[in-house]
Amino acid sequence: MGKIRKVPFEIKNEVVGNKTVLTLSGVVAIPYPWEKEDDTINEKLIRNTLDGVEGDILIRLNSPGGDSYEGVSICNYLKSLKNYVTVEVTGLAASAASIIAMGADKLVMDIGSNLMIHQAAKMTYGNIEAHNKSINMLDSVNKSITSIYRVKTGLDIETLDEMLNNETWFTAEEAVEKGFADEIGNAKVEEESEESDVTDKYADVINELS
Repeated sequence: MGKIRKVPFEIKNEVVGNKTVLTLSGVVAIPYPWEKEDDTINEKLIRNTLDGVEGDILIRLNSPGGDSYEGVSICNYLKSLKNYVTVEVTGLAASAASIIAMGADKLVMDIGSNLMIHQAAKMTYGNIEAHNKSINMLDSVNKSITSIYRVKTGLDIETLDEMLNNETWFTAEEAVEKGFADEIGNAKVEEESEESDVTDKYADVINELS
């Protein structure tokens, strides 16, 4: 995986109208024993925040990824919720964060945001047997995350395998086109576009009357 700029950790939980808005920024990982539980994006933290919440949930996500197992766990937790869950990628959803995003009922990519998928990776120290065990583990993880992407996108396994092998980056538009995301966000841009259309039509009418 290519080098990704560190995203500072942030979690913010607020209620806007009848919707719970959860902002998540940072690395996806189970915290080490000496770390605070709220220093990473992890399933326990999200579960503690969202359990018992009523109404729709909006998660604003910006993360370079991290632990794939934790990403899968969070993805499945979001899928288990009876609430309607929208994930809005505000900057980056890479690696394990892209897996989290697949747990949403609706995935929105803000203009200028990116989504990245790649093969699982780990460091191994030891003899050939240790490396063979790592290879088997990585192969199993790759098959598991491929199945998650396949459910969301409907793409065939061969296409997804190629994307994972190549560490594929998607713009917001490409993520929607390939089925990883459902729509492009930033309503203000859409409103400005609609306003521009009205202005153009008004100008056409003036020209016809001139």
